[in-house]
Amino acid sequence: MAYRVADLVDTPHLRLQVRAGAAGLDQPVAWAQTSDLEEPWSYLAGGELLMKNGQTLPESSRGQTALIRSLAEKGMCGLVIGLDAATPELTTAAITLADQLRFPVMVVPYSLGFAAIGRALTTGEYEGFVKLLADASSNVLLGATIVGPDASDLISELALGIEMGATMADIALTIHPHPTLPEAIMETAEAALGEAIHVLNR
Repeated sequence: MAYRVADLVDTPHLRLQVRAGAAGLDQPVAWAQTSDLEEPWSYLAGGELLMKNGQTLPESSRGQTALIRSLAEKGMCGLVIGLDAATPELTTAAITLADQLRFPVMVVPYSLGFAAIGRALTTGEYEGFVKLLADASSNVLLGATIVGPDASDLISELALGIEMGATMADIALTIHPHPTLPEAIMETAEAALGEAIHVLNR
């Protein structure tokens, strides 16, 4: 099944809000990619939905319009901006340009986490969580809970971790492919260390 930008917007738990370029929502989404680089299109092939943290969005009209124009010209299918306290407002010029180019620009609450969008594209499964229990002083894994799709397959990694006395760092440093469900295990371990990428560190 080919996903369109509109399919993601119509998925309630993703909480995507269209701010500009609504006429382009029928574009297919080849991939969802997170990048805060100044020229992310240099590393992408086209058809990607770019997800960007709000604090790295240019403040000026010139900067925002240059970003939108370049993304559209390089074949990206849309832009998602993760809202936080430091996110500048989209300028009138940026909104007007996105509308003219039929280039969807959306915002999402930062608390959601970009990983949810990647998982939605790959599985169509949206509900679930991973919870890890670790010793406060040593960070050794003591227990785990997984609720959601493929939980019975995913728990094996954590059972092995408990048996071998793995720490949160051991789990966080283990390669987990993206976008896949097992990366939720890595992200949870990273969050325990204050190093999460897709959720707000506490």
